[in-house]
Amino acid sequence: MSPDAPQPHYILGLIAKQQGRSEDALASFRRVLAADPNDVGANVQVGQLLAQQRKYTEAEKAFRVALDAEPYNGTALYNLGT
Repeated sequence: MSPDAPQPHYILGLIAKQQGRSEDALASFRRVLAADPNDVGANVQVGQLLAQQRKYTEAEKAFRVALDAEPYNGTALYNLGT
C-alpha cells in the first residue's frame, strides 16, 4: 500500500478520536482530506471534532462538504442540525 494512501490515516484518526486525542485525530483526518477533499467520512469526523472544540463555523463547512458529496448522509445532517 502506498504511504500516501488515505485509508491508514482514516483508521489512525478513528483510533486517536476514540482515545480522546483530538488534535492527532484532526491531523489524521486532514491527511485524508488532502488526498480527497470531498471524502464524506473524513469531513464528518472533522466536523464532529471541530464542533467539540466549539469551532462551529469550521465544523459547519466540513458537514456541508460531506452533504454536497452525499446529500442523504444522516450523520452529517444531524450534526449540521445541532
